[in-house]
Amino acid sequence: MVTSPVGDNPRRLFSGQLPQPLAWPPDGERLLFQDGATLAIVGVAGGEPAMVGIDVTTLTLKPQWMANGRTLPAGYPREKGTKLVTINTADGRMRDLITWDKESGIAGFAISPADGRIAFWAETYRRRQSDLFFSTYEECGYRVQVFAPE
Repeated sequence: MVTSPVGDNPRRLFSGQLPQPLAWPPDGERLLFQDGATLAIVGVAGGEPAMVGIDVTTLTLKPQWMANGRTLPAGYPREKGTKLVTINTADGRMRDLITWDKESGIAGFAISPADGRIAFWAETYRRRQSDLFFSTYEECGYRVQVFAPE
């Protein structure tokens, strides 16, 4: 369903297996949603949804809209951890955006609505040599980085 900010005039937007709204694009004219294993976009004025050619169950981080309104960054599994990819909304093609070199990969991200910069957080660790004993250990933590996709 879609309605005004105060709840006036609710109307059916779409019905399906298990439709879940995911994100509004910057223009507010469409809605990205998941219907079962399908990723789709529907206009808020009505009409048939446009299916994005990707199985949404393979994604590890929820897709979000870029400021350009044409691409969706999302988390996608790699051999170890998660990488960020962009999904072209017209044809479902994916392109690697950020591949983090640590084992757990990228844990989450947010997109600036103004200019499309992406803040992401990921695990960091490094091997260190002990000053007291003849051994090495790993120093682990998380950090936030900002990435400008253009």
